Amino acid sequence: MNNCKTVAEVKETSKKKEYNITAGVLLALCASFMLGIYAPFELYFTNMSDFWFMPKHLLLPVIVSFAAMFVAEVIVFAVARIIHKNVYYFLLAAAFIATIATYIQGTFLVSGIPSMDGTTYDWNQPSPERIKTIVVWAAVTAAVVFVGIKFKYTILEKAVRYISVALMVMLSVSMISIVISSPDEDWSGEYLECTTRNMFEMSDDTNLLVFILDAVDNTTFKNAIESNPEFSNTFDDFTYYNNLLTGYLYTAEAIPFILSGDWDENDQDPITYQNDAFSNSPLIKTLEDEEYSIGLYLCMDNKSKLKKDVFDGRIENYEAVDSVELRFTNLRDSLMVVGGMALVRYAPWDLKRVCYRLPGKIEKSKKLDSRFEYSNSVFYDQIKNNNPIELVDRKCCRIIHIEGAHVPYQYDKNMNWIEDPAQATYSDCVEGCVTMCDKLIQHLKDKGIYDNTAIVIMSDHGYDQVGYRLEGRVNPILLVKGIDEHHEMQYSEAPISHVDCAQGFSELVQGKPSDEIFKYRDGDERERRVLIYDHSKKQECMSEYVTTGRADDFEALTPTGKQYVYGEENTAE
Repeated sequence: MNNCKTVAEVKETSKKKEYNITAGVLLALCASFMLGIYAPFELYFTNMSDFWFMPKHLLLPVIVSFAAMFVAEVIVFAVARIIHKNVYYFLLAAAFIATIATYIQGTFLVSGIPSMDGTTYDWNQPSPERIKTIVVWAAVTAAVVFVGIKFKYTILEKAVRYISVALMVMLSVSMISIVISSPDEDWSGEYLECTTRNMFEMSDDTNLLVFILDAVDNTTFKNAIESNPEFSNTFDDFTYYNNLLTGYLYTAEAIPFILSGDWDENDQDPITYQNDAFSNSPLIKTLEDEEYSIGLYLCMDNKSKLKKDVFDGRIENYEAVDSVELRFTNLRDSLMVVGGMALVRYAPWDLKRVCYRLPGKIEKSKKLDSRFEYSNSVFYDQIKNNNPIELVDRKCCRIIHIEGAHVPYQYDKNMNWIEDPAQATYSDCVEGCVTMCDKLIQHLKDKGIYDNTAIVIMSDHGYDQVGYRLEGRVNPILLVKGIDEHHEMQYSEAPISHVDCAQGFSELVQGKPSDEIFKYRDGDERERRVLIYDHSKKQECMSEYVTTGRADDFEALTPTGKQYVYGEENTAE
């Protein structure tokens, strides 16, 4: 048998080798999988409480993103190979450098990433993370160039093939592990979801309105109403509790605590605490006894769901999760969100700033239909030019929690949306909150139900404006007006805590005036408690602080040494 190849066969084989882009295809597959599929799902499953959407909502944008990247990269490699093999090898080396450096960036250089809670970050300031990024990219570039020069591009091409396959296998195994170990979120059946149903229905008989503005600090709010003449009469008839101490620094614990007075000592998961707190709330029990229609319009970490077997029929605006329509507004918005999710961890340090408007993009990508939206702009749009209040013949309680002055700062005094948070200030947002309060109160007056409505305007926690960081969040606002109450706005220095609110608001429902709903009065001495923790380390430890001073005297806060560690018994230092 003649094993010699013909000249034609040799030429054909040579031609196939000449235009072989297998390495480029495998690299494109690896890079597209890493950024188009793995990175978004990794961020999602390790931070599920920060996203409104379910895994199924990610499927289409992730598939489209992956396919678009893969096809685009393969086309580029194919065209480069047709132009000249050196062009192809150059692009292959560049893409390989970018893929490996990006993998290292997203896997090992994540400890210094700023919080994505909306706080403005100065990306121009010196940062060790920038140096780490430069070192990684320089080292990978040097290694690839060395291999290309020392061993020729054919060896590099072989290395690209093997490493691309190995990396894709590693990412696949890692993703499966992340999905399996992620919290078991039950999206239907067991839980109810907050909707906008009956939010603006009010009674011509008796109402309780609790308007909770997120992250509004007492000192800044007080300055806003005292320095703006147009707000001078907004809170006539109210008692302004100027010495309120929160129990917690963050919404997830603060809202249930306000409505129940029950402490979360880090001994149970947030969903269980929230449900137990609402179920045992003396305020909700009082409202039920008085046959109030109850609406809770709350948004706590995007995943605060009430258990169906406890609350079905008790809170009228909560519906089964699977009956509430949730989806992205359109494919373009969903792709923007997925792209941002991919780049948060994996982009080089100085490109990450592009991704740090992701929380706003996530919120704006939602098509809600009936789900309650926590956004200031959504709420204000409903009350700005029209009076949405509808009168009904049953007593109503409406507890509404909206964005308030939470970061990022994107509103001015007149509630205009500011695209770039760097162009707005905390004071602007707080003044915008006063504008919303003024408009809402005026609508109650215009409907003729102001006098028969008990009103509470408050915040779940304050916000540090004087450099105390966590301790600076302990003094939120609380303004209260009772039924048929008329007088100039009065200040109270009573040492009140959020632990008092559920019982105090119950007294308000029973008809007490605003300055008599709490047992403490001006001049009383009292030790008050707050549990302080860093949001990013919540599951690690809560520390107990107490104070006998004013709520805005942050230096008077004293640690007791008692700590509450998740999953462990309480300890004292």
